[in-house]
Amino acid sequence: MVQGRRRVARAAAGVALAGALVGSVGVAGAFGERAADQRITVLGSTEWDKKIVSVETGDTVTWSWQNTALPHNARGASGPDTDPNWVGQDTGIDTSGELVYTFTKPGEYHFICDVHPQAMTGTVTVTGDPIEATPTPIRTPTPTRTPTPVPTTRPGGAATPTPAPGMSDRVTPAPRGAVRADTVAPAITGLKAKARTRGAKVSFKLSESASVTLRLKHAKRTVKTVRGSYRAGAGSVTLRRMARGTYRVEIEARDARGNRAAVQRKTVKVTR
Repeated sequence: MVQGRRRVARAAAGVALAGALVGSVGVAGAFGERAADQRITVLGSTEWDKKIVSVETGDTVTWSWQNTALPHNARGASGPDTDPNWVGQDTGIDTSGELVYTFTKPGEYHFICDVHPQAMTGTVTVTGDPIEATPTPIRTPTPTRTPTPVPTTRPGGAATPTPAPGMSDRVTPAPRGAVRADTVAPAITGLKAKARTRGAKVSFKLSESASVTLRLKHAKRTVKTVRGSYRAGAGSVTLRRMARGTYRVEIEARDARGNRAAVQRKTVKVTR
């Protein structure tokens, strides 16, 4: 009888320990979760499926709709002053469209459909530390030194006088306005566009941190516009929901000083 009670006590202790382990794993998993990228689409005819979205800095939100009964657009209406690139982001009014934006500054960002402004509005709340672009160093010109004149002998033995002591070693100051803000535009290199199933992946390299705008055109019409902030080095954009056909990718970049890179173009053909 005593042995039976001991077995029951041991079994109960084992169940309690297993429950504690499961509970601790569940709590750790909950605290370890991070806000993921979000997708917003059109619900019905005149409604966003998500009107309030919460993300962290560095996350991306995609507004997307395909072949809807009514035309729509997604436009950045207002946002924090620390992210001036948001206001004015616009897909253009159409029955199909996509806007992809990576948020790098915390704050509240409001978006709207101009065709249905009363019903189709929403807010993206961004939390976390700001993600700053790496500043471009300003190049200061090196001052030039005035050469020391060499005395020459005139006919008859008279020598040309040399400048007064101390004058020959004086450094010529740089002219005013020589120290200017960065005027070098970012360079886009290594542009590639590789077709995927119902989509394409565009990859590129930037010479410095910049805001990138990518436009996807089909039959001279812009069907997708993607904007985001990228650091210097390699970057990429994945385009989805593309019908079969030949597309032209146009990409441009603008640095923090407003210098714009020349537009780069690439053609990609989606066959499946």
